[in-house]
Amino acid sequence: MCILESRSLKDKRRVIKSVKDRFNVSIAEVGLQNAYQSAVIGVVSVSGDQHHLNKVLSHVSSVCREDTFGRIG
Repeated sequence: MCILESRSLKDKRRVIKSVKDRFNVSIAEVGLQNAYQSAVIGVVSVSGDQHHLNKVLSHVSSVCREDTFGRIG
């Protein structure tokens, strides 16, 4: 995940938390913890409906890849 407008680790973690809150998923930062403009995240969700789960995780993935998602402000 690229967060170009981040100027600190606090900014980066705010963006990661917004993904968690927006999609109601669990997220762990699994790499690049000390890089403030990049993140490697693991995303987990639990559902009884596989179609819904695939849809949610696919949407999270596509949103995190958008150039505009990591904008701060």
